[in-house]
This record gives sequence, C-alpha cells and structure tokens, in this order.
Amino acid sequence: VDSSNRDVGWIATDDVVEYFESCWSLLPEITPALRRRKLYTAADYHEGVKNLENFLSSLHVETIFFSFQALPSALDIGHLVEKALQNQELGINYTKVKLVSQCILAAFAEVSGGNVPIVYFKGDAGSNHEGERSTQLHDSIPILSRAELALCNMTLYDILANGRKSKIGSSKSILSAFVYGKLGDRGIQRLTPYTKYPLNKHTAMTLLKALPTDVSIPIAEAIASISVGRYEIMTDLIKELDPADDKEETQQTKESGAEGSATEGSGINNCSHGSKDVEKHTPFSRKLRKSLTNITPLKFFKNKRNGAAGKKVRFWISLRRPKTKE
Repeated sequence: VDSSNRDVGWIATDDVVEYFESCWSLLPEITPALRRRKLYTAADYHEGVKNLENFLSSLHVETIFFSFQALPSALDIGHLVEKALQNQELGINYTKVKLVSQCILAAFAEVSGGNVPIVYFKGDAGSNHEGERSTQLHDSIPILSRAELALCNMTLYDILANGRKSKIGSSKSILSAFVYGKLGDRGIQRLTPYTKYPLNKHTAMTLLKALPTDVSIPIAEAIASISVGRYEIMTDLIKELDPADDKEETQQTKESGAEGSATEGSGINNCSHGSKDVEKHTPFSRKLRKSLTNITPLKFFKNKRNGAAGKKVRFWISLRRPKTKE
C-alpha cells in the first residue's frame, strides 16, 4: 500500500512545478509519435496534448490512494485527495492552454499547405555549428505587460512564461503564455470545443476565425517569419483573418499615392517625407507584414571554408527594392 501511494504521490505533491513536469513526462508514453523528438509534426503534438487533457480530465483522484489497517489514516488520505484535486484542476487548466495554443499551430499548418514537422513553424531549438542560436517562433511573439493579465491565474501564467524547471531542456512556453494572457480562463474555455483532433481545413479555419485578431494575427506573422516557404500563403491568411485592417492599409496606400502624385506635379520631390510619415503611424504588425510580402525566394549558395569545416550552405533572404524611375 505504501509503495502504491508513493508511485502516485506526485499527484498530491505540494510542488506545483513538479506536478506539471510529471504530467508532461507522460506525453511520449500516451502518444508514441512524440518519441521521434524533432521529427514529430504539429498534428502529432496536438494529438499528444489532447490525449493528456483527456487523461487528466478523466482521472478520479479519490480512488488512487489506499490504506490498510488505518495506515495511512483516513485524515491523511483526505489531505492527499484534497491536494490532488487542487493540482488536477490547475493541471487541466494548464493543459487546456497548451492544447489551444498547439491547436492554433496545427490549424495554421493545415490551412497553409498541410501538416509539417513542428520545427518548421516553431524553429530549431538548437544552435548551428558556429554556436549561434537559431531563430525561434517565440522571438516574434509579443510579451504582455502585467496590466494586460487581469483575466489570468498568475500562478499558471508564470509557469507558462518562466518554465517548469524541466530536466530535459527549456520548458518555457511563450506562445502559450501569450495566448493565455490575451484570452484568459474564459477565452480558453470558449475555444476548447474547437480543439478536437484531428483537424481538417474547415475545422482549422473555424478555429482561426474564432480567435480575436489580436491573437491570430501576431501568431500568423511570427509563423511567416520562421516558415519562409509559406510566407505568401501566410500573408494571404493574415488578410483573410483581418479584412478590416487590410482595407485600412489599402486606404493608407491610396492616400500616400495621391500625396506623392500631388508633390510630383508641383515639381517638389517629397516622397521620402511622405513614406516616413506613413511609417510613423503604421503599427509594427503592418510594417512586418509589408516586409514579409517583399521577401524573394530563398537563394542558396556554397561558401568554401579552410580546414575540417569544409563547405557549408547558408541561405539569405533579400528584400526586393523598387526600381527607380529614370
């Protein structure tokens, strides 16, 4: 009995971080596809988190602790069950936040061309042979201020933003922290029914359109900055998800063009001042969107190196520059 209770003792631990880490370590056991490390896909991770959420939601913690001949006592069993119920509630909420955020990635993958390895959207967590850290998705995700987190459980948010002290690498989830910070507990509950596995193009787009634009657009822009092979599709999705913003941007372009025509007719070259003025009043997301639409296809080249390093292949992304009229 004592050995059995110790095996499941993590469920009633006083260390919330330890509880989350123990829960998350179950993912490869309940979803074999996640054992492939970097080869698992966005849909695989969606499936894994969904399985974990189902497991925690169906767990009856009142029945997992035992006693024999009043050892442990009924009072001790009661304390264990009470703590286990508290951890379970927080664990389910944590997993639902992770489920919604990972389902968003899977949805963008589905509607932008199909399922892909998760690193295609999140970036490689490692570094290159020169020791430089690879660009990752969370580098482009906005960090929310404390004033924006009124709808959140701060214990849960801090674990998402700061990590679970994982023994197998970083466990920070900037994407999930951003989604939770924007949606709060009620928003997560509202979107949970949209996270059924597997997704198809219809259910994926339904989820994306159910998101507030201040959640979907920054994530779409961050994905486009990582997954350059799909930047054209992602920019089209951004326009579809935020048509009002696209109309406003078109109107600004027309006004800027009209202003440029007027100054050209008067013989004064004031185009540079006009562009600076538009840029000054353009939010960062629109600036990023404009730059993404100007990215040319990747150009690969080989750079010879002396020594054992041999040859390495790098890719450069160049921005188109408008041709000047002579």
